[in-house]
Amino acid sequence: MSAHLAACPACAAEVDALRRTVGHARDGMSLDAPAPPPSVWDGILDRLGDDAPSPDPHPTPHPTPHPTTPDRAPRRRVAALTALAAVVVLVAAVLAAVLATSTTPPDRVALVALRAGVAGEVVTVPGSAMHVEVTLPAALPDGEALEVWDLSSGGPRSVGVLHPEEGPRGTGTRTRWTGELALPPVDRAVPPLDVSVEPPDADPGHSGTSLARTP
Repeated sequence: MSAHLAACPACAAEVDALRRTVGHARDGMSLDAPAPPPSVWDGILDRLGDDAPSPDPHPTPHPTPHPTTPDRAPRRRVAALTALAAVVVLVAAVLAAVLATSTTPPDRVALVALRAGVAGEVVTVPGSAMHVEVTLPAALPDGEALEVWDLSSGGPRSVGVLHPEEGPRGTGTRTRWTGELALPPVDRAVPPLDVSVEPPDADPGHSGTSLARTP
């Protein structure tokens, strides 16, 4: 599973979110917060039904005006543990569903350079998304950008733009460009794609300057 997550950005993000959910549930058990009113825990125990713990047959009296009220701390603890267990089960079920829909390993295809010094690859997850990265021999001038085009329907159709990778302290080199793009609805594992450099103008069409393509 770790190998799949390392190569699949979509699944890795999903797993990270699920791990954070479990972490939040665990953190909530250690909070030193005021106890909620008894009616809240009564409602939780009612929902647990037959799984609710039995009251202590020998309750310890509270140092309060109501010494006959049973101590609900153990019941609160069991309810909290039950809630955490429910979260863990839910996370496991969602994770299993994510991996079940992504059992096919991602496809990696190296781009064919149309300009000297250009390199890159496309990584697709069938039925999901694709990761595109392109490395240039020199930085693009400010204002210019890389755009990815789907060639499966004849004329080029824009799939999305790539973004320069951030360098130290937020400085970008504008030589390495990446993007997470939607996978066009085609039968091929990797669709026919074209990567172009686009000038800073308002023309939505292909500039005619292609840098690389899929094989």
